[in-house]
Amino acid sequence: MRRPPPTPRENGGKSFSGCRVANIRDDIELAGGVATLLSATAAAVVGSWALITAPGGNMLEGYDRGITAFAIGLLAAGGYGILWAIAEKVILHTQHGPGIGGLPKGLEAIALSLATTLPLTFIPWLWQFFTSTRILFPGHFQACAAMIVAAGLGHIILYGTKKPPVKGIRFILFPPEMEFPDWWTATRMEFVYALVHFFSTVFVYQIVLHLADLSLPMIWNAFVKTIASGLIFFFGAATTVTVIRMGDPKRLTNPSWVGVRGITNGIILMIALTFGILM
Repeated sequence: MRRPPPTPRENGGKSFSGCRVANIRDDIELAGGVATLLSATAAAVVGSWALITAPGGNMLEGYDRGITAFAIGLLAAGGYGILWAIAEKVILHTQHGPGIGGLPKGLEAIALSLATTLPLTFIPWLWQFFTSTRILFPGHFQACAAMIVAAGLGHIILYGTKKPPVKGIRFILFPPEMEFPDWWTATRMEFVYALVHFFSTVFVYQIVLHLADLSLPMIWNAFVKTIASGLIFFFGAATTVTVIRMGDPKRLTNPSWVGVRGITNGIILMIALTFGILM
């Protein structure tokens, strides 16, 4: 939303050049936001195609794999929301839901990672059990064990610890006291989220899953799955940031809109992680 030109009194006696610069900055951010919206579709299509056509160890092929992974991802997102709500109530002693109860640290960050990795561990297995359709390698649970440990460490890197007091990347790049974060700051944070989440989950899972016959082509395949699924999340999350900020820059730090962004990005995250693990 373009800022209206202030009166001299409202502008603190300054010239209107500062206001013009602010409007130009808004136009640049709006252009960047529109570009993100357009690239989001392309990234989602390319990433999904790369995962669907990548060599897989399950018996599903082509779009059947994509539809199955998407359905399991939605179920995993529901499991994530339930587990995080329980964690917030028990550990954080709040009842705000994912993304609203404040930034986690230490054990809270590990609880958040478990809310992410436990659905990825058990929901695909339950799907396979009840549908009698093979979608998992025999080493699924061993790979998930390594993924759970790596994701816990990744969340500590993101959010830090309380004792000893160590700042995580989230508090450095996007501190909670930042009242009016710009589009680039919020988008850069989503990029960092993508790197940490997908290399600590998808990459670790794929490497451990194929550890017995590990080779350079297998490592490359794991890398491609990590990047492709991470791109789906990043551009989806960046689109969410863009849409929310287009209405009002203050929404990025407004508690209600932070909750909306957290829930939306949580769903996108779980679907993209499921794609990276199952494809």
